[in-house]
Amino acid sequence: MRGHGHRGLCLGGALRPSYRERFERLAIAIRVDSQWLMHPHKDLAAHVRRISDGKEFRLGLSEIKAVAKGSPNHLLLDDYAIWFVNEGGL
Repeated sequence: MRGHGHRGLCLGGALRPSYRERFERLAIAIRVDSQWLMHPHKDLAAHVRRISDGKEFRLGLSEIKAVAKGSPNHLLLDDYAIWFVNEGGL
């Protein structure tokens, strides 16, 4: 998975998540407070672990893309992001 939508953030062992980094999904949750959610209380939260250093974050599910194009995860995440936008999540 790659984070998506966090602009202007530091890379490489940074304290903040970056859209260029890879993450492992740990869980999905609702009604989560996190400074990294672009749309708190509207979007589902993905609890993820950054591959490079193991740091954990909660990112908006609509902001995440799967690395493997055409995979079931890619299709599900893409469908969710489209639904989220069309349902007025933004």
